[in-house]
Amino acid sequence: MIEMFCNPVPFSDGKRHTNPDPFIMRWCGRYYCYATDEAGVKVSISEDLVHWEYQGFAIAEKEYHHYWAPSVIYIGGIFYMYYSNIPAAEEDCHEEHLKLAVSENPLGPFVYKKTFFEKFSVLSTEISEYDSSIAAAQQQLGRLEEEKLTLNKTTDALRAQIQAADKNKMSYRFSCFV
Repeated sequence: MIEMFCNPVPFSDGKRHTNPDPFIMRWCGRYYCYATDEAGVKVSISEDLVHWEYQGFAIAEKEYHHYWAPSVIYIGGIFYMYYSNIPAAEEDCHEEHLKLAVSENPLGPFVYKKTFFEKFSVLSTEISEYDSSIAAAQQQLGRLEEEKLTLNKTTDALRAQIQAADKNKMSYRFSCFV
């Protein structure tokens, strides 16, 4: 029998939470949901994608608002969050700043590191100005794909070790970090 769940999914505090523009990452057996909010990037955790626990803001910069569409990746022990927001005094959402923040913990706090674009809303006439940035991003994506292949091979090796240990009734202990 298939179980079906409808939004809004339940949160442990019994309150109704909204998580617009969600980005969900699975890490060490838990799901982390990063979401758009006026005051910062919200983060919630779940073991099963159905029951969630709100954890607060992964990042919130006092001088900015209108946080939008976060995305998080994990590479080499560091979580990298890409997000956008606008200065607190600004109301025009076309003035979004595309940024990068980092953390050693998926819950944060994430710390601002870099602004990629001061104006994230790009007009078609401005695209040629960003061609070199796009090429650099494509190169970075290629490197990330190579790291993903290495990570997949490592994961497969760990699975094989676990299966062998289970088969031989041996004890084993692995870290979630690769």
